[in-house]
Formats: sequence, structure tokens, C-alpha cells
Amino acid sequence: MKMESTYDPGPALRAGELIFARVWKLIALRGVVAIAFGIVLLVWPDVGLTAIVSAVGVLAIASGSVSAAAAFGLPGAAKRYRFWLAVHAVVGLLAGAAVLLWPDLSATALLYAIALWAIAVGVIELVGAFVLPLSGPRTVLVAVGGIAFAAFGVVMFVEPSGGAMALVALVAAFALVRGTFDVALAILLRHVAGELDQLFRSPSGAEAATHG
Repeated sequence: MKMESTYDPGPALRAGELIFARVWKLIALRGVVAIAFGIVLLVWPDVGLTAIVSAVGVLAIASGSVSAAAAFGLPGAAKRYRFWLAVHAVVGLLAGAAVLLWPDLSATALLYAIALWAIAVGVIELVGAFVLPLSGPRTVLVAVGGIAFAAFGVVMFVEPSGGAMALVALVAAFALVRGTFDVALAILLRHVAGELDQLFRSPSGAEAATHG
């Protein structure tokens, strides 16, 4: 009788991590955009403040949109995780909207806005690393990313008046770190998606998932 399977992906893979695996392409895209933004700032440091403000606003909205898409895509069995994703989405969307609605922000005001966004995202992701159904290196990556983002925010608050070049360097560094963590997480989630795809394509795996 084939009532059991030796391959047990566990509740996290069957429910929670499957959710994030479905959006790995969006997370990867968000990471690539952030990295491209950071590289542009490094090779073109004399870009105008207005352009930086607009780019930061778009980046924040893109981040919030990915979280919103994941939140609305949750199946019934994993709705308990929707609140965390919704908070992440609201923070990104509000930060982006605030920056875009006030395009005449001073450099210091922009720095503070980015710092608040970074700290908020950092805290949310650090909590999410232990609340969301992630496992192994995915948990570690999200937790370390949360600490790194919060640290960037604190640094921006401590050193808000380093001049235009310092502003560009900090924003570029934040974008590069944000993008690198996103791409790394997307790669890990892609592996999860592949594992789950193989599981549900196999008769024994589909039967185990159905009864599990």
C-alpha cells in the first residue's frame, strides 16, 4: 500500500514557503531593479536630487507592490500570514507615495524618509523571519536582511548631514544591499518552487500532500 511517502516537505513547504515560491520572479525583479538603481547612482553620482527622489519613490512602491501581491495571493490555509505581508506592503507604498507627493524634499528630508523606511522594513523582516513559515537558509537570509536594513536606517539618522556625495553613497549602498538580498532570496525560493513542482507531479508526492 502506498499510503505514505518517505519524502515529507513539512507544513512549511506545503503551505507557507509555496506562497513565497510563487512570487520568486517578482522578488528577483525587485532585486534587479534595486541593484540597477544603486549602480546608476555609483557611476552617475551627480544625478539631480529630483531624479533620486523619484527613483526612491518608485523603488519603495515596487517593494510594497510585491508584498501586496503576495498577500492577496495567499490561499485559505495560510491567511494567518497575510497581516505581516500587508504591513510590509503598506510601509513600502506609503513611503513611496510620500516621497513622490513631495518631490521638492530637501536632501536631509529625503535621507530621513529613506531611514524611516529602512528601519521599518528591517524590523518587519526581522519579525517575519521568525513568524513566517520559512526554513533553513531562507529564515537566516530574511533575518540578516532585516538587521542590515535597520542598521542602514540608523546610520542615516546618525549621519544626516554628510553632503550630497554622502547622500548618493548611502542611497546607492542601501539599494545594492536591498537588491542583493532580494535576488538571493529569490534564488532560494526558486529552488523551493522546483522541489514542490517535483513533489506534486509525482503520484506518491501528490498523495502525501493531499493527506498531509
